[in-house]
Amino acid sequence: MLCGVDSPSIPWAGDVATATRARAMDAGIRAVDGWRRSHYIADLQGVWCMTRFLVLGAFCLVVAGCDAVQSPAPRFVVENPYATPGTWVRGNFHVHTDHSDGALSGEETAVAYQRAGYGVLCITDHNQYGDQDGGVPASLQVDATVHDWNGDGTLHGTQVFGSGVEAYVRDWNAPPPEWAVDRWVQPDYTGHREPLVLLAGSEATFGDFHIGLVGYPRRWIEPPANRGLEYIDRTHDAAGFVYLAHPAAWNEAPESLQRAFPLARLDGLEIINGLWLTKNGAADATRLWDRLLARGVRLWGLANDDAHTWEGAPDAYPFSAFNMLLTADPSPEGYLAALRAGAFYASTGLLFETLALHADSLEVIAPGAERIRFIGAGGIVLFEVSGPRALYDFSGREIYVRVHAEASPASGASWNRGAWTQPFFLTRAPGD
Repeated sequence: MLCGVDSPSIPWAGDVATATRARAMDAGIRAVDGWRRSHYIADLQGVWCMTRFLVLGAFCLVVAGCDAVQSPAPRFVVENPYATPGTWVRGNFHVHTDHSDGALSGEETAVAYQRAGYGVLCITDHNQYGDQDGGVPASLQVDATVHDWNGDGTLHGTQVFGSGVEAYVRDWNAPPPEWAVDRWVQPDYTGHREPLVLLAGSEATFGDFHIGLVGYPRRWIEPPANRGLEYIDRTHDAAGFVYLAHPAAWNEAPESLQRAFPLARLDGLEIINGLWLTKNGAADATRLWDRLLARGVRLWGLANDDAHTWEGAPDAYPFSAFNMLLTADPSPEGYLAALRAGAFYASTGLLFETLALHADSLEVIAPGAERIRFIGAGGIVLFEVSGPRALYDFSGREIYVRVHAEASPASGASWNRGAWTQPFFLTRAPGD
């Protein structure tokens, strides 16, 4: 009962607690060690209550007085994806080479990212291209023989573009087949000042869905006509990471996406796609992300540039979006573990200097940020502050809280710079 009126269940708001609201109203927005600190004062059920009374012609004048019974705030535990100590490393997990529809070779791509300060890169060429698609591709092989590129035991003498019948995942850390023109292999950077770890990967492309496979084992991959999901299982069996690429078209249809694809098989969602940023298209899938999270679909959020061209090209160029991973193990296994644990954040130019979880608050510093938002289930803005620093107090009613820092576009760009944390999920403490 809310203000004497039955209220609907709002899963992301939790039960109404007068004590929590009273604490928020008494505290308001106050200074703590020079910082702005705030509580989420008007919870969703309070807002619903006010709206209901307006419709009925009555008014609830004081939000804190809506409930007659005082109740203590719940005890809760906040899951911190950044709890494990380590070093922040820049990475990109969606980029294409001339192994599929990219413009640069594997070597040119790796060198460009190394020079740009990246520590980990996953090249994800499409499975409908591969090195061979049947027949004899003269630009990719040194002879005129039809080869079994993917090792499936079948020779395909006719090239059918887009069929992917001889596509395989090129592991740039290992030598290619003896007949391949591009023989570059990633050097051993052990002990180098600026190492770059290359992860094997692919973009499984079929129908409406493009699936990023990070850490995919070196072997053949099904052609697009095969709608099975065995490649997801093989990636997970190899301790890899699987995400849905550029899904912003589903922003307004999360229910349809859930019906169309088994999202529980995935680990992540590409919330920012750099290719579409550079084309001024549908690049931002954070609305979809929040709506899925509110439905209980836990997916980590990535930002990848999906580069197909070179730095300075008109569009589809590298470095527009990236991820910052927190790991103490800068190895393929360490980076994959960080991805699976959600120990990374997404960015289009801003960096977090501090993401500190205290007893019941979250401290954030993002140099250069013009505003910081704390966002709850369904995309609701719980608290917003101007400037690069903020401190948010958890009420215990949230399902999750994620942080979005934002600033004006960089020179020559048309999109705002931003940084997006993973969700900090809340659970009730045992016995509460």
